[in-house]
Amino acid sequence: MEIILDGNNIKTVEDFHREIKNVLDFPDHYGNNLDALWDCLTSWIEAPLVLIWKDFEKSKSCLGEFADKAISVLKDAEKNVEGFKIKWNNESNAYSTEERDQFAKLLVLHVRDAAIKSCDLRLHSSNMNSPSVKRWRDKISSINNQEVVEMIIADCVDETIFWFLKAIDETVFNISFNSAEGESLSFSDFEYGEIAGDYIGEWRFKFSQERSYNDFEDL
Repeated sequence: MEIILDGNNIKTVEDFHREIKNVLDFPDHYGNNLDALWDCLTSWIEAPLVLIWKDFEKSKSCLGEFADKAISVLKDAEKNVEGFKIKWNNESNAYSTEERDQFAKLLVLHVRDAAIKSCDLRLHSSNMNSPSVKRWRDKISSINNQEVVEMIIADCVDETIFWFLKAIDETVFNISFNSAEGESLSFSDFEYGEIAGDYIGEWRFKFSQERSYNDFEDL
């Protein structure tokens, strides 16, 4: 069963609790707080159930920090309640896995790998004389281990891309992507808070042709 939580009706924390209580038919004694939300999600709802948070971004911008806390509770419930699933922005208009991979591959190959190759060229070139190459050459001549510099280059590129994607996640930038099929898709159609983490944890290892360092693979 699919149930819609309409973000157009959610402008305050009180609105959120009222709407989610109504659509999920929580009991009258629902406490209008996140602890009560967790209790009802894990003990009251009847699964299988798909909760579609329609126009999620509208309500998120109104709810501020509370939105992050509510989302955390909902995602934890999704992990712990068999048959309970959440969809954001009524995902009929959201990115498909194929479209996410299209964007990820373009980002990694044409931004990440291109930046690393450009920096490597400056690092290893002996016959280029641009101002930046000269500046690098002067500083690097005192470093014995160029592998350290190569590692720092990759880490700095990854760090920059991560924070750019995090700004998109947090709607600092409103950016769209044209898929291979010619469809223009807003990044708000991605599930909340996903693309920065997806880049660091998956995309760079999956699509990059340059070096990547995974500090957590042995954990």
